[in-house]
Amino acid sequence: MTVFHLAFRPNSAARTATSTTTPAPAPRPCQGVDPELFYPKTESSSALGTTDGEQAALYICARCPLTQRTTCLTDQLSHGPTNQWGVSGGTTAAQRRHILRHGTPSDAVTAQLRGQLGQATTPALPLAG
Repeated sequence: MTVFHLAFRPNSAARTATSTTTPAPAPRPCQGVDPELFYPKTESSSALGTTDGEQAALYICARCPLTQRTTCLTDQLSHGPTNQWGVSGGTTAAQRRHILRHGTPSDAVTAQLRGQLGQATTPALPLAG
C-alpha cells in the first residue's frame, strides 16, 4: 500500500509529494507450489504414519513461519473431523482428525509433529471448540 504525504516547501506555494510504502507480508513457502502436492493420492490412515506424498508437503509446511502454520491449522480444524483432507498447517489429515477427536494431540502424535517440523519443541496447538 502506498501512502502519499503532501508537504509545502517554505516560501513556496508548490507542493511536493513523498511516498512511503508499507512492506508486504513475506510470501508463504507454499505459494507458487502446485496445490496438488498438498493432496497426495494416498494418505496415511494413522496419526503416527505419513506417506511419501505427505512427507513432500510436510517439508514445505516446515519452512513456513509458525504463526502462518498456526493460521492454516486453525482454519483446517474449524472444518470438523469429517472434512479433513490433505496436508495443512504442518499436519496430515489423520493427525488433525486425531486432534479433533481427542481434544489434544497424544504424546506420540506430538513427537511425530516435532519430527515433521524439525522443531525442538512443539507449541500448544489451537483447537476448534
